[in-house]
Amino acid sequence: MSLMPRLDELPVDDHRSSGVDTKPEPPGQDFGSRVELALGATNHLFNARNSPRYVAQVLQGVNAVATKLERTTRPFTGVGPSEMKARVGAVDLDAPLPDTAAALQELEAVYLRDAIYFHDAKYAAHLNCPVVIPALVGEAILSAVNSSLDTWDQSAGATMIERRLIDWTAERLNLGDNSDGIFTSGGSQSNLQALLIARNHAVAGLRQDPARSGLRLPALLDTLRIFTSADSHFSIQKSASMLGLGFDAVISIPCTPDHRMDPAALAEAMAEARVPA
Repeated sequence: MSLMPRLDELPVDDHRSSGVDTKPEPPGQDFGSRVELALGATNHLFNARNSPRYVAQVLQGVNAVATKLERTTRPFTGVGPSEMKARVGAVDLDAPLPDTAAALQELEAVYLRDAIYFHDAKYAAHLNCPVVIPALVGEAILSAVNSSLDTWDQSAGATMIERRLIDWTAERLNLGDNSDGIFTSGGSQSNLQALLIARNHAVAGLRQDPARSGLRLPALLDTLRIFTSADSHFSIQKSASMLGLGFDAVISIPCTPDHRMDPAALAEAMAEARVPA
């Protein structure tokens, strides 16, 4: 399935197939440079030399998806797990494929043919939705440039774009000058991030008590509770476990008929959970 052979399988002894000059390398050329040259000979490394191949192969993938989209008449084929497991299990991962076209052909059988197509008007189930085309263009650029936004030296402009969008969003929501934020991958990670901040804020408050100031985190977490709607996402309990509070720290509060948390039930649950001073 892999398109890239091992380095010891590269045909570097044949300049007609590899395009690599096999003359002795000049003194001082480091190992990293030699590896890059070897990888470049496979025509798969994303660099200036291979930019025409990048365009051609990405277009192959785009055309494969577009063709499938045009021919799809229902959101799901109804394939069962056992059939898909057997089909994927039959792929020989030790047999490299010759080119991108072969990889796309294999992908059609194990993915595209039976994928769940959220764009279809008949689809109704989970929270997934169709995507907009500008977002797909942005994703293509992002995956190719591959910036890492955790530090400025790995992203430059991308870091400024993130900061500007966060500030702009906070402005529109009137969150104030001290507001901040972060982009996450989805709802579960957002809930984890929010509960982490809430946990740390609560712990900082507990440590204002001289009797608790020297306590380690586990002892302080034992007194914390999370009150959440009965309709809330399962990631609340999962996040509580990951943050050291445990599943039993989450207290489910009944909802009203319109699926809002019942304020009276919340007040009662908070009173019951309160630790006497």
